[in-house]
Amino acid sequence: MLNGIGFYIWKVESCEGGNVDAIVKKAVESRFSHVLVKIADGVYSYNAVYVEALTRGLRAAGIEVFGWQYVYGANPSDEALRVIPIIQALELDGFVVNAEVEYKRVGSAARAKLYMQTLRARVGADLPIALSTYRWPTYHPEFPFDAFLESCDLAMPQVYWMQEHNPTAQLKRTVSEYAALAVKRPVFPTGACFREYGWQPTAVEVGAFIQAAKDLGLAGVNFWEWANARAYVADGWEVIRSAGWATTPAPEPEPTPVSGQMMRVLVDGLRVRSTPVADPSGENVTGRLAAGQLVRIATTVNKEIWVELAEGGYAAVLVNGTRYMEAVE
Repeated sequence: MLNGIGFYIWKVESCEGGNVDAIVKKAVESRFSHVLVKIADGVYSYNAVYVEALTRGLRAAGIEVFGWQYVYGANPSDEALRVIPIIQALELDGFVVNAEVEYKRVGSAARAKLYMQTLRARVGADLPIALSTYRWPTYHPEFPFDAFLESCDLAMPQVYWMQEHNPTAQLKRTVSEYAALAVKRPVFPTGACFREYGWQPTAVEVGAFIQAAKDLGLAGVNFWEWANARAYVADGWEVIRSAGWATTPAPEPEPTPVSGQMMRVLVDGLRVRSTPVADPSGENVTGRLAAGQLVRIATTVNKEIWVELAEGGYAAVLVNGTRYMEAVE
């Protein structure tokens, strides 16, 4: 069953410039155990240009891929039948049903059962299915939690503490309220790492959410949403990347270049600077290195890793997870 830390992707084209290889690389660097990618919106496919390559790349890197679909409930059997071939073609590790306000109408329980029964009958009993919806069932009594969860393996509530700053209390309440439902499923919550309506979580709050999930004995957490987090909540992303989980192995430590070592440049046009600082203005740029060029290291400047070149100036080896040079054996 699912465990560890993951992230939701809404629009692949907005993540790392739509570069699938870059998304996979960032997921590996961030030690994600899983990534959740939107594959359908109602009866329509979603991210179709990207999902095959992205799923293949993530799984090759040892990261589980869950597809997700937003459902509207007007044609529940059609919505299920449209997404089933996508699930099967991608050979996903799991699937998430994202149901919200449209399922608060009269008769929603019957529509939820029809959707879930159609889906489960065709994807089989072994595919993990999660329900992504409201955090507090008592706030949404019209929503058919039990009708969905009967055919699900996990509850994946959206614990977004928007306009507040109390993630621990909100997560505890979520777990308690889901435990009170007639149909009980393990809670695997989704936390907030996004900016919306002028609000965003602090890095401390993101860390507190992860720690609260661990303290409650949950199997893991994930966060909404990749592109927004990368653009606006970089400090929260860094907390998530650094947090890890008991089941998530720590990355191998990066070797530190040593004096006299030869390095090969990996990026064409790598800047040589007068100071070991990535100055966006470019005022400290004194030259550039070509991809494949060999340079000798004079000294290592800091951990993240800038080096002084034997011929003068400074260049980056590894900054913010991106490698610019590699050691020559």
